[in-house]
Amino acid sequence: MKRVGILVLLLLLAGMHGIALAETPKEITLASEEWTDATNKDGTGLYWDIFRAVYEPAGVKVNFIIRSYEGSINLVTTNKADAVVGSYQNEIKGMIYTNEPFDADAIVALFKKGTVSNWQGKESLKGKTVAYVKGYSIAKYLGVPVEQKEFDTRENILQVLDKGRVDFYLENEDDLDEVLELKVVDKNNFQKEPVMELGLYLAFPDNDKGKALKAIFDEAYPKLVASGEIQKLLTKWNW
Repeated sequence: MKRVGILVLLLLLAGMHGIALAETPKEITLASEEWTDATNKDGTGLYWDIFRAVYEPAGVKVNFIIRSYEGSINLVTTNKADAVVGSYQNEIKGMIYTNEPFDADAIVALFKKGTVSNWQGKESLKGKTVAYVKGYSIAKYLGVPVEQKEFDTRENILQVLDKGRVDFYLENEDDLDEVLELKVVDKNNFQKEPVMELGLYLAFPDNDKGKALKAIFDEAYPKLVASGEIQKLLTKWNW
C-alpha cells in the first residue's frame, strides 16, 4: 500500500508540474513611452531587442503598446498590459520589479543660467521647486526636500522654466537633449548639471502572471549578460 501511495503521489506531483508548465504565459504586452533607438514605434530598438532575447526563448511572444509613461502605468494597473518599461525601482506602489535593471537613466537638472552660482548636486535642489514629467517620481530619490510639480509634456516644462515659474527641470539626459532640439526655448539660456543615476526596471502587477513573467526575466537576463549577448545588443545600437 505504501508503494502504491508513493506512486500515486509522484503521479500527482508530475501532473501538477505539467499544469504549471501549461500555465506559463504565452505572451507579454509591454507598455512604454517611445524612446529613440530603445523603444521605437516600429518595434526596433535596444529595449525591444533585450526583451525579445529574454522572453522568446521561453516561448513568450513579445507585444508592445506605446503610450506616455503615465499612460503606460494606467494600462498595466488596469490589466490592459503586463509590464511598465523603464520604471525606477519601487516607483509604482503595489507593483513587483525585476531583480536587475536593464539600463539606467542619467538624471540631470536644467536651470536658467545665472540662477545657481555654485552647483552642488542634489543639495542645490534643496527647498526649490522642481518639475518633471507626470508619472515619473524622480523627487522621491533625491534625498532632499523639494517642492514638486508634474507636467504632461516636456515642452510645457521648458516653457514654465523659461518663465521662472519653477527652479529646475529634472529629466533623463537623453530625453532632455531631444526636447531642447525642438527649440521650444533658446537652449543657450540654460545650464545642465548631473544629479544622479537611476536604474530602469520592468514593473509587473503583483499577480500570478506578473510573478511568472518576472521570474522568466530574473532567470534569463543575468545569463544573457554573462554570455555577452546584452553587450552585443548594446554595441548594435551604439548604446
